[in-house]
Amino acid sequence: MTLRKSLFLGNLLVIGFLLAFFAITGTSYQSLDRFIAEDLDRQIKVGRLYERLGSHWMAISEFRRDTARTLKQGESLVPEAIIASFDAVLRDLDKLIADGESRRTFLEINGIATMYSKQLRDYDRLKARRKSIMFREVKKRTDMTESFAQKGQSLTFGFKQLLDDFTTALKHPDFQAAMGNTATLMVKISRVEKDLMIIQNEVTQYLTQDDSKRSGGTAETDKAELADRIQKRLQAVLGALDRSLEEGRAPVQTRVLTSIRSKIQDFRKSFIDLRDVFERPESDRLEIDDELSQVDEELVKMRENGVHLAMREAKTSWETIAKTSADLQLETRFDFRASFAFLLLALIIGVGALLVYPGKIANPLHNLYQQIRNFQLGGVVPQVPSVGMTEIDSLGEAFIDLAKRLNDQVGRNAQYMGVLKELGKRYEELHEPSFNRNNAESGLEKPTHAMLDSLRTNLPGIDIAKVMLIRSAFEKADAVKGRDVNAERNGEKSAGKRYSSRAISDGYYCLGEACYSETFLKHPEYVKYKATLGSDSIPPELPSASEFIPDNEGLSGNKWESTFPTSTSDSEDSWTRKVPLIEIGKDPTLTSRTYECGLMGSIHMVPIYDKMLSGEEEPIRFGWLFLYFSDPGTRLSQQDLSFIEIIGLQISFLIENFNLLAAYARQQRTEQQLALAQEIQKNLLPAGPPKIQGLHISCVSRPAFEVGGDYYDFFPLDDGRCGIVIADAAGKNVPAALIMTVFKTTLSTLKLRSNILTADEVLNRANEIICQNITNDRFITCMYVIIDPTTGAVEYACAGHPGIMKKGKNLIELTAPGVPLGISDALKYTAKKVRMDDGDLLLLYTDGVTEARNSDGEEFGSSGLKRFLEQCHKNDAVDDLLERLSEFVDDAEQHDDITAVAVKFSRKYA
Repeated sequence: MTLRKSLFLGNLLVIGFLLAFFAITGTSYQSLDRFIAEDLDRQIKVGRLYERLGSHWMAISEFRRDTARTLKQGESLVPEAIIASFDAVLRDLDKLIADGESRRTFLEINGIATMYSKQLRDYDRLKARRKSIMFREVKKRTDMTESFAQKGQSLTFGFKQLLDDFTTALKHPDFQAAMGNTATLMVKISRVEKDLMIIQNEVTQYLTQDDSKRSGGTAETDKAELADRIQKRLQAVLGALDRSLEEGRAPVQTRVLTSIRSKIQDFRKSFIDLRDVFERPESDRLEIDDELSQVDEELVKMRENGVHLAMREAKTSWETIAKTSADLQLETRFDFRASFAFLLLALIIGVGALLVYPGKIANPLHNLYQQIRNFQLGGVVPQVPSVGMTEIDSLGEAFIDLAKRLNDQVGRNAQYMGVLKELGKRYEELHEPSFNRNNAESGLEKPTHAMLDSLRTNLPGIDIAKVMLIRSAFEKADAVKGRDVNAERNGEKSAGKRYSSRAISDGYYCLGEACYSETFLKHPEYVKYKATLGSDSIPPELPSASEFIPDNEGLSGNKWESTFPTSTSDSEDSWTRKVPLIEIGKDPTLTSRTYECGLMGSIHMVPIYDKMLSGEEEPIRFGWLFLYFSDPGTRLSQQDLSFIEIIGLQISFLIENFNLLAAYARQQRTEQQLALAQEIQKNLLPAGPPKIQGLHISCVSRPAFEVGGDYYDFFPLDDGRCGIVIADAAGKNVPAALIMTVFKTTLSTLKLRSNILTADEVLNRANEIICQNITNDRFITCMYVIIDPTTGAVEYACAGHPGIMKKGKNLIELTAPGVPLGISDALKYTAKKVRMDDGDLLLLYTDGVTEARNSDGEEFGSSGLKRFLEQCHKNDAVDDLLERLSEFVDDAEQHDDITAVAVKFSRKYA
């Protein structure tokens, strides 16, 4: 029986018990779930929501009643939060109540609530309108109160003016004369005058009555009656004046009475307008109050009806919950007893299965585990007995197969380790002092042949193994990069020619002897192959080469790409999968060839790189590791191909190490020669400045490379003066140092100490000698100065070289016509003279001072030098100058020689 079948039966038994248990408990669970999820939870939510709905409804009503009196302009009668909560309860109920009588009752409650909300908004809007009207009334009354005094004063003043005009008119002589003895008219006029006096008192009383009592009551009624009396009296006065006008005969009477009547008529009209303003009723507010009262009654009715229905539905929900809970309790007790009995039966059967079934599987697996644990690589492969269970037996067979493959791999790895150990020996040979590094081909033949022989021995099937390198690869290595190392060290551009890839890839030669298998030496292919190796066409610069294949010829002269062959089979592990190689007979470009003929098997080629010459660029391919298999159907595993790739890389590293060691040896020889040149140049410069009374001299010379092209010297003259020279040879490093040596020798031949010459004569004679001893592409800039320490007189001549003098607080640049030495012997130099006073400073320097750069590429410049001299007051000016330059350049690399000579004149020592 298989393990799968055994497990299937056991699992089937367990699943059967589980299904039976689920069937028994399913009904109880569904009832409980339906009650809890569909009925209980819903009924509880419905009951609570109806109670909350009634509570919100009452809260809205109470809030409306409480805030109606204190509502401010712009405020809502009921807060939006309460309204939103009320609407949210309705939405929740709408989701929970689906159908039946409860749905119809909810729709009725929802309709009432919708109308209630609408009426509430209408009530809120009416309240807001009433507040707005009240606000306008208050504002109007305020405005009336403000204008009341003005209008009253104007009316009182007008009435007084009327009386004054009336009295004045009556007393006018013309009017009196016109009246004559008309007694009746006089009586009427006198009565009009009295009535006007009474009207004046009543108007004053009307205008001064307390405005706070206008809102209603007796005061308002009395004021209205008083206004009526005033209007009647005014009408009576106007009637009396009309009758007087009818009785009057004189024009004066008519004109006076007409004027008085017109003024009284205007006063009456102004009084009526003022009364209308004071006593006009506000009808809009009364209309709003009626609408508010009606809406309030409707809200109360809807609230009472809605709350009653909501509370009734809440009570119904709680009663339904109580009844359903009692039924469920009885059903749950029954289901519990049935489930307990079934679980007890399942427990008894499960304990029996646990005691028997695990041991049947665990014991064979434990035995197999012990054998796997005790297995050691390279040891005896254990035997796993059959236990009659297919999966466990298959696992044991797989373990046996894996153990055999591991033992085979251990053997293969041991062979590979032997090859790598052999590689280590070859690397050790490279570092031995006796190893030949002068000739790349002869020096690498032995270690390369040993590595190929080890590869052929440990990878059976290889008939030819050889390393084919590009012709003269080692001799043209520098040409590949297009660089001249010595020229670059000397600060000059490389003069090396950049060869094209065709120029250096015109053929491949075998490094040392190829390795052949014993069987291939007897193979028919060997004779024809050996005869077409190109031994007769070996270039003369490859005397030790055993064969030479022109570019794009034969097999090893073709441009192959280094790619692993791909497998077409998926039946084996990818690491040990066998893949085909390049079959010569199936490639038309290889069947018709002049070189390396006779070979018709399979080949595999791995590139040989020289990484040292490439730097940060792509590695340069210098050749191939060429492998030939006489069997056309040869297949190699990915492991074998990786091993061949490693050997190819190791040969590349071997060549790279050889080149590095050879370059290191050349570099050591160059550094020794430069150290010797540095010591010689140091001895050519003066050991220190001369001590001359009246002069304080300081000097420094710091080359940018091992040796430099700057030069300075002192020449104490027999007449007590001192000659000082400073020079800068064109170029850097060794070439400049050689020119500086020529200049030093030239000055020595002039015997400046005893043969006292002027400054221009020194440069003229030196120029003639130098032009004869250096090429015309080299030159020297210099300045020669003669100083008298007793008088401070300075004579100088320049050959394209500047100087500077600090004279008091002024800076004077020392220049004179003249080109650098070595340009032309027909050119002549002239001298100039200046005088130094006490404390003056003369500074001679090369362009390495002004052209010193910081990390940002900024130069110290002439401006920086002048600022330094303006602040310099010490005798040892050169030390301060070096310190200032160090601060300026910081960590930037020095790119030119720095030389300076400072001379400070002191008259008190003269």
